[in-house]
Amino acid sequence: MPPRCCWATAAPRSAGAYAKPLDCAHDQLASGGRVDDNWRQQQAGFRAGRERDLDSASITGNLYRGHAEQAAPGVVNIAGSKQELGAVRTGGANLTGRWLHTLADGGSLSLQAYADFSRRQVPPTFTESLDIMDLQFQHSLPQRGRHGVVWGVAPVGRVHGAA
Repeated sequence: MPPRCCWATAAPRSAGAYAKPLDCAHDQLASGGRVDDNWRQQQAGFRAGRERDLDSASITGNLYRGHAEQAAPGVVNIAGSKQELGAVRTGGANLTGRWLHTLADGGSLSLQAYADFSRRQVPPTFTESLDIMDLQFQHSLPQRGRHGVVWGVAPVGRVHGAA
């Protein structure tokens, strides 16, 4: 099924949204037997923006979740124990905000913030969670001839993960 646009607007403001299911059925062996490799995922997102005079701003966000079966042999043998593999489950969300201001002298200022949260469960072996955040500031000086200077600050952050 193709993505569906739920709504949209015209400049100087713009916005849109989508929702999209993804589905892949089981494969089959030449013998006709079923392979446990199907997967499904749902995702949805939005985008909104605005331009006004010398400023533009936008925000985008996405959500997703899904699962995938693990194909045969489908068993983990560790020190004599036999553990069946379960479906891999995934999920997460991300959000990005941007602002750009054009300066009267031809330079510009920009600021971008980003956050991403994800989780993956692979039973019975591990579960992983990642939280990523980023912030960037950039100043572009007016171009002089064929040369331009851009400087910025991007604080070093931590990626928080747990397995």
